[in-house]
Amino acid sequence: CRHSEAQVPCLERLERLLAELPAATAGAARGTAPRGIYIYGDPGAGKTMMMDMFHELVQEAGLPSRRAHFHDFMLDMNRDLHRIRKAVGGVQDPLALVAQGFVRTSPLLCFDECHVLNVGDALL
Repeated sequence: CRHSEAQVPCLERLERLLAELPAATAGAARGTAPRGIYIYGDPGAGKTMMMDMFHELVQEAGLPSRRAHFHDFMLDMNRDLHRIRKAVGGVQDPLALVAQGFVRTSPLLCFDECHVLNVGDALL
């Protein structure tokens, strides 16, 4: 990956997000989470590199987070949904329980290689 002026606005937005995160993870009011960032571009544009640098800084700041390939995250999500449905049976909203678990352990999610290949995953 080479330096590109196209990366500058993305890096600036990642820097602002990093500054907003401590307040957001310290029990700020519900619904006040910082807006996420979707990074896109051609192969080799530096998307993964920028996300990895951001995630490393988040971890150095001691903020709870998870970095995952989107496909792996969806496998985990579907596994947890299946486990809850099997264990509890008629849970009103198993997705809410799974989401609460993810938020509790990793309120910040950094996805790489985001490919949605089926309608069920798109709805999640």
